Amino acid sequence: MKHLVLAFVLAFVGVSATSLTHAQPRAERREMRQQQRIVNGAAQGQLNPREVNRLERGQARVERVEARAAADGVVTPREERRVDRVQDRQSRRIWRDRHNRR
Repeated sequence: MKHLVLAFVLAFVGVSATSLTHAQPRAERREMRQQQRIVNGAAQGQLNPREVNRLERGQARVERVEARAAADGVVTPREERRVDRVQDRQSRRIWRDRHNRR
């Protein structure tokens, strides 16, 4: 089961990397680092499949917010702050799930 979850996560990383063409570079790098933290947590046994699934849905939400912000070709400072807040929340969730002393 663990290998299946890891394979799913790695496949998702590949798909999400290709869908980030509209994201701003800083947000894109941050999203990729967060995705890598999820992959590492699953590989090290710090995240169970349910946590991985929940965090993947959170990453999808981050991608949607980024895509919406960049839809018109211009990312305003307000949109950038919104993307940052969503990424901050996701980062806290990743940390909390990886360090929950299971």
